[in-house]
Amino acid sequence: MKKKIIICTLILALLISTLVSCGAGAANDLAVRDDMFAPSAKEEALRVETDAAYGYNGGYYADVSDKYIELEKPIESGSTGANGGDYKEKIIKNVSIAAQTKEYEKSLDGILAALAQHGGYEESVTSSGKSYYSSDYYTRTARMTLRVPSQNLDKFLGEVGNLINVTSQSSSQSNVTAQYYDTKARLEVLEAERIAYEEMLKMAKDVSEVLEIRDRLYKTIEEIEANKTQLNIYDNKVSFSTVTINLDEVREYVEVPTAKITFGERIANSFKQSWKNFADGFQDFTVWIIGAIPTLIVLAVIFGGIAVILTAVIKKARKKRESNSK
Repeated sequence: MKKKIIICTLILALLISTLVSCGAGAANDLAVRDDMFAPSAKEEALRVETDAAYGYNGGYYADVSDKYIELEKPIESGSTGANGGDYKEKIIKNVSIAAQTKEYEKSLDGILAALAQHGGYEESVTSSGKSYYSSDYYTRTARMTLRVPSQNLDKFLGEVGNLINVTSQSSSQSNVTAQYYDTKARLEVLEAERIAYEEMLKMAKDVSEVLEIRDRLYKTIEEIEANKTQLNIYDNKVSFSTVTINLDEVREYVEVPTAKITFGERIANSFKQSWKNFADGFQDFTVWIIGAIPTLIVLAVIFGGIAVILTAVIKKARKKRESNSK
């Protein structure tokens, strides 16, 4: 009995020692594995420097998150952001005008002079057609896209209204404040990222590592340039409002009704317009006839000569048939 107890005790001690030795071996393996994958001193220093550039605090990128959270709120003119900067509203204004003029050159020159006076510039100006008062009866039209400093827009429109007969005018505006500051915040983050990649590139030794960092750096630079371009577009459109003018030369101005007209007034206006169209058409036809007289005379002479020749040929052929029949 004692022998059995001793044997069981020895077997149990052997099992315990085996388990303890296995556990120690596993711990040693884990320690060796951790050492294999542990970052070097250089990599650890680089990680700390990159995290500092990004504002990384261990859980999220503070700068990026704070900026985007701030932009989720409505931005009012003159409000102050978390970084102490003033957020000014960014409003893009567009005005479209349809107008008429009896003095085409004078009106066109006056509009461009007012534009220069208020510090604006021409984005595009096209003119086509011929004057009512030239030998032809085609009207002239001008299509202008003008850029006017936003602070001078009302003054410019007032001067333009005195130069031409405005038949319709519409305006629109869009608030791009959130998009503007979102792009600006993104640009700041990309600049920090560019600096971090440049530092990483200086410390890189392996060729593959250099190529990978350089590729990421170039992509970051491309994004920086794209965001800068977008900011410049916003700044230009906000600083200079866009005014589009469609100007037509006319003989008589079209009356623009300011209130709803009655049925009788509509009939009277329609009759006057029909009579005016008939008179204009008759005048145009008379002018055309008078201008075509020389051409009609030449055509009459040509057709008259052809008729004489044909008549002579027919008579000669008839006489020949009669002589042959005898």
